[in-house]
Amino acid sequence: MLDSIVTPFSRPEEDRVEEEPEMPDIAENVGYTATFVNLYNAGKNEEDPLKDLKDPKEYLVASLARISATSPGRFPQILDENLESANREALLQLCSSYNFTIV
Repeated sequence: MLDSIVTPFSRPEEDRVEEEPEMPDIAENVGYTATFVNLYNAGKNEEDPLKDLKDPKEYLVASLARISATSPGRFPQILDENLESANREALLQLCSSYNFTIV
């Protein structure tokens, strides 16, 4: 899961985004118009559960550093075994940019 979380930080968008399959032309569906469709959720104003989270990258590396401090020496091996090399390098670069270490 961590590998998937770090991927957006390690690769340019064009390498991460898959081509969408070609969608059929909706105009072919005669008789349907979206003009009068009632949007059930459009007017709802939901509370953002992450509103206090200003920088998700910093939160990620701070959380990993905090967790790794509970079991020193364990997380570097886990990262080596489970992260692609580009993602591992990106994560370590994020750690150094925010002055956190994974021990």
